[in-house]
Order: sequence, then structure tokens, then C-alpha cells
Amino acid sequence: MSFDTLAYVDELTKSGVDRKQAEAQARALKQIVMDDQATRQDLDKLADTLTIRFGSMLVIAVGAIGVLVKIF
Repeated sequence: MSFDTLAYVDELTKSGVDRKQAEAQARALKQIVMDDQATRQDLDKLADTLTIRFGSMLVIAVGAIGVLVKIF
């Protein structure tokens, strides 16, 4: 998601808000909106972590089944 600060400032100034106030609001809102956004790198790192965890769980499950088959 992108946030067009210039369009936001323009809309506020059209509504009668002082340009400096509109720019300050745009900066503050952009910081709030964009700080909580996950980046592509964040998602790639999460995918790698989940792949490793699920792979580990699969190896453990297969090993446990192998042990159970030998016991019974």
C-alpha cells in the first residue's frame, strides 16, 4: 500500500487547512500508516522461518512414526 502525501496535502489545503499544517499531518499519518506495513523482505524472512520450522516438524514426525513402527 502506498500513501500519496502530496495528494493528501492538496486535499487538505483545498478544504481550507493551512499548507504547513496539512504537510505536518501528512508526515505524521504516513509514519503511522507505513511503520506497520510489512515489507517484501519481512514476508520473505517469515516464509523462510516457517519453512524451516515446518520442515523440522515433519522430520520429527516421520522419525517418531518410524520408532513406533519398530516398537509395534
